[in-house]
Amino acid sequence: MTGAHADNLAQLTGSIQEWFDSPRFANTQCSYSTKRGSLDSYANLQARKLRKLIVEAQQTHQPVLTMGALNPVQQSQMAHHLPIIYSSNAAHRCIYVSGWAASSTFVPRMHEVGPNPADYPYHIVLTAVHRLVKSQQLHKRKEWDAHASEPDMGRPSVDYLKPIVAEGDNRYRSLSNAARMQWDIMDLKTLLIGQTKAESAKLISSNHDPCNHCFILGFQTAQPHHQNIAWAKEIIQAEERGALGNEINEMKRWWTKSVKLITFDQEDLVDGPEQSYSLAVKKAFEQYHIPSSKYSKYLKEVKAQELLHQCGRRKILNIPPN
Repeated sequence: MTGAHADNLAQLTGSIQEWFDSPRFANTQCSYSTKRGSLDSYANLQARKLRKLIVEAQQTHQPVLTMGALNPVQQSQMAHHLPIIYSSNAAHRCIYVSGWAASSTFVPRMHEVGPNPADYPYHIVLTAVHRLVKSQQLHKRKEWDAHASEPDMGRPSVDYLKPIVAEGDNRYRSLSNAARMQWDIMDLKTLLIGQTKAESAKLISSNHDPCNHCFILGFQTAQPHHQNIAWAKEIIQAEERGALGNEINEMKRWWTKSVKLITFDQEDLVDGPEQSYSLAVKKAFEQYHIPSSKYSKYLKEVKAQELLHQCGRRKILNIPPN
């Protein structure tokens, strides 16, 4: 048995024996040894482990890589091979259960194969996760028993209890109800994680998050044929007159080609290298009579404040908000 397993087993055995030696069991004879399984409250155990991974990832600025599992065989193999694929650190791994994939491949009772957005947060994902959890617990019990029964084999330890991140889409179910049930009533340490598909996003509905501001693309309203008409407004106008998807997609292709998209701070050569600053800032400089010589100072202050909101960017230039 490895040192870690021996220490854990000794600690568990000692605590149980101490409990048995208490006055509570003074008149009770135990006919079995002080032995206990290795599993604590499963939900709390995994939640604490996942939070530790996320906190460590935040401190080291490294992602917590994961792969999707749809059945017990996949997740049991991931316990062995995920660390080999990505890193030598087996602790920094978790299992992901996709709602879309689960509803497309695993539909209990009905045996219908195809995405079911209405049912997957209510039943399908829960059932899929239940199967994976039972499989994790089985493999953990088998490994623990093998280490306890054959202490001198020297087999390496495998972390079968990977935290599971399951997709529960709050578009169809109430996120706050689930949180209250698990936190307030069940006293669980469950983590709620916000999901983003920013890598495939095309439009934004809000520029509230300052993290996005150095990436937000826009266009100059002075460009021909697009005076003060944003793409979002053109979509609304097209939908109001009954335009269908194909027509809107064609409008989008035409609109994207006909305007020059830039960030607020994007550098673009204008009238020679001596005036190398963005069209958006140049226009603001001209409109509010700000000397162009201040652009270098402006850029320096913006870069020093990585999460600066556009309101803050305007404040540097003494420009009133829109």
